Amino acid sequence: EEATRVAALRAGEADIAPVSVGAKKQVEKGGGKLIFGPEGRYFRTILVGCWSDPDFPCADKRVRHALAYAIDKEMMRDQLYGPEVMELKGWAVVPPGVIGYTPEMAPFPFDPEKARSLLTEAGYKNPDNPDGKDFGKLIINTWVSVSMPVMPESAQLAAEFWKRELGIDTEVRVGDKVALGKLVKTTDQLDGQIRWADDEARLDG
Repeated sequence: EEATRVAALRAGEADIAPVSVGAKKQVEKGGGKLIFGPEGRYFRTILVGCWSDPDFPCADKRVRHALAYAIDKEMMRDQLYGPEVMELKGWAVVPPGVIGYTPEMAPFPFDPEKARSLLTEAGYKNPDNPDGKDFGKLIINTWVSVSMPVMPESAQLAAEFWKRELGIDTEVRVGDKVALGKLVKTTDQLDGQIRWADDEARLDG
């Protein structure tokens, strides 16, 4: 947990650890400093195996769009990272400093009403469509990243938005990055689930 990581830094038991902007004062008080690389990383939210089985809710583009519209990304930025660290621009490997960037690649805004409307169109149960078919449990797999601070916390925040705005039963599972990668590449165990990951931006997207 972050409190443990911060305590280890302050006690000299750790030289480097991922922390949130909220821990900045504590880290600096202990003689440390917060370092980040602008546009160095991005969230990579992978809906695993959604194209292998039409019965998965995420096989429907409207569902994928509903999930995106239901997350308040500004709150995620402000609560976990801060505007000096997290930008809400670009898409995937193409943040503003990358060749190929255009403002047209802005992420979907927070629009819970549109999210529920899309989920209703797709036929799934949500606060606006209690008679729709059951979505089932949505599992989000993530890990503690060495280069993207508080990634499990960001996944948990997304899960809370999906629960609150769409009525989806969500569960965040924190595992090992390498093990999760192997499962995705060699099995279908995570099909229909989400891999909440981080990845590197590129010079030329």
